[in-house]
Amino acid sequence: MLSVLYVDDDSALLDVGKVFLERSGNFCIDTAESVGEACDKINRRKYDGIISDYEMPDINGIEFLRYIRLHCHDLPFVLFTGRGREEIAIEALNSGADFYLQKGGEQKSQFVELEHKLLTAIDRKRMRDDLMESRQQMADLINFLPDATFAINRENKVISWNRMMEEMTGVPSDAILGTGKYLDALSVINETRVPLVDIVLNNDKNFENAYPNLVRNGDKLISELYSPAVYKGKGAFLWRIASPLYDSGGTVIGAIESIRDVTRRKSAEEKLRSAHEELNAAYEQLTATEEELRQNYDELARNQQALVQSEERYRDVVEDQTEFICRFSPDGRHIFVNNAYCRYFGKTREELIGHKFVPDIPEEDHPLIAAHFVSIRPDHPVQMIEHRIRMPSGEIRWQQWSDRAVFEKNGRVTEYLSVGRDITDRRHKDQALHEANKKLNLLSSITRHDILNQLTALQGYFGLLEGRVTDPGVQDLLKRAMQTGDVIRGQILFTQQYEDMGLQNPRWQDLSATIAAVRGEGGFSPVNVDASLNGIEVFADPLLKQVFYNLFENALMHGEHVTQIEVNGNVVPGGFDLVVADDGCGIPPPDKQNIFVKGFGSHTGLGLFLAQEILTLTSLTIRETGEYGRGARFEIHIPTARFRQSSG
Repeated sequence: MLSVLYVDDDSALLDVGKVFLERSGNFCIDTAESVGEACDKINRRKYDGIISDYEMPDINGIEFLRYIRLHCHDLPFVLFTGRGREEIAIEALNSGADFYLQKGGEQKSQFVELEHKLLTAIDRKRMRDDLMESRQQMADLINFLPDATFAINRENKVISWNRMMEEMTGVPSDAILGTGKYLDALSVINETRVPLVDIVLNNDKNFENAYPNLVRNGDKLISELYSPAVYKGKGAFLWRIASPLYDSGGTVIGAIESIRDVTRRKSAEEKLRSAHEELNAAYEQLTATEEELRQNYDELARNQQALVQSEERYRDVVEDQTEFICRFSPDGRHIFVNNAYCRYFGKTREELIGHKFVPDIPEEDHPLIAAHFVSIRPDHPVQMIEHRIRMPSGEIRWQQWSDRAVFEKNGRVTEYLSVGRDITDRRHKDQALHEANKKLNLLSSITRHDILNQLTALQGYFGLLEGRVTDPGVQDLLKRAMQTGDVIRGQILFTQQYEDMGLQNPRWQDLSATIAAVRGEGGFSPVNVDASLNGIEVFADPLLKQVFYNLFENALMHGEHVTQIEVNGNVVPGGFDLVVADDGCGIPPPDKQNIFVKGFGSHTGLGLFLAQEILTLTSLTIRETGEYGRGARFEIHIPTARFRQSSG
């Protein structure tokens, strides 16, 4: 509802006007019987528009209008007066009145016209404000681009010159905006030729053909050069792109050019070339020492034989172990078994050594065991598995095995070393705990469902009341009650996600595939997955997808102007660091220590808290290391035992 101040020295007319104008429901009318009273009210509160009589004691409507234009600028103002002289109307409009309306005639149609003119004036102001805000946002966006960027209009006047252009050329924006002096400013980047924006704006093929290292891509021109004078003589390699600016009708109204410092990229390319040369030299050295390595291999073979012989000296230590220890060849023939292994399976050492022995394993576990042995590779020679066996008595028991493969240089397995234990009691306890959790979750689900139903009904009643109550104070209370209900609903739905944590066993998950699935399912088009994640697998809770969903949603919701979300990673001492970074506004330093605290933030305050809880289940940690004003940056540290590089 729009707030309007109606000023007239006739109290009866004020009362009538207030009734007529408030009947439509568009306005809340406040009245004043003098300009002095009106000024006091304007100083105390904000209005969307003003209706004023002309002829009033002390100060007339035209003088009041000039006061408004001096102190309230473009506040909508309608002069509503009984004076019909043409000179008054002209003076009112020249002084900045939005409309002039003469009193008299049939009251209903008169106030309908007054309402129409007032709404028109308020709508015009809103459109002007929206346009000004849109222009300011576009100017801010260009100003904070990471690349040096400027633009000119059809008259070759500079209309934009961002802070990176100031830093690169040393020319401040206030010294060049609105002028055509960009040729002098660009001379600092060795611009002795016609600027790209001029070629684009004039579509000049002659200059384009004479430009070295120039590439056309549609209506864009791209070039690269070295400028020794930029950054106060430090010099830099610069990549440049220019394109036309169009209005809504497709007409060219100017041109824009961006200049990017690619010195680091050039330096990296040079280092890569040097590294390639060093690798070639190293390859030649490796070739020269191949014979020496072959001799070392023979020596290693002799040492291995000596190691086999020394194994006998440690047999007693192995025999004293309560775990089941065995060695067997890929075809299943046992090479060694300890006493615990023999006792458990009821076999003698003579029945096992040199023979194939496979415990009675339920058929349902055969695919699990087959996949387990396939996963043992030279880059991951040790794997662990839990499965069932059927004892001679028919009893089903659970075992846990750690299997290590011994490989030849060609990658062929020569034997397996396995250490196992009976975990039946532990599995029974885990099953009992799992069943208890299922019952608790079922109870929680039923309770949550009932609460949500009652909450929906409660909010429905609030909605019905909102349509019937006219008192603004009560309406405000109803609105707050509805908002509180939404918060309660969000918190209840959060408990559903939280109770799912830890219900399923952690598993190996492909990072690149998991993130791609979240990007597709959630519609997060700004997300870009770096090739550094190809083949990286992480051992985490099945809710890992929720972690990435929350991080991407948090960036788009709170980053203000996020256009890109980069996900990359690299191996570091002690594990692997996964980075999720955006180009938004970032997180203020005082908030960095609190963003993972439950309930902190302007929304539900639960997204980042849940992400941290999911990661903690498998000892993964998360922290925020971004720079405020340049985007948020979340680092997830994955310990060495929790990630691996797949061979495929």
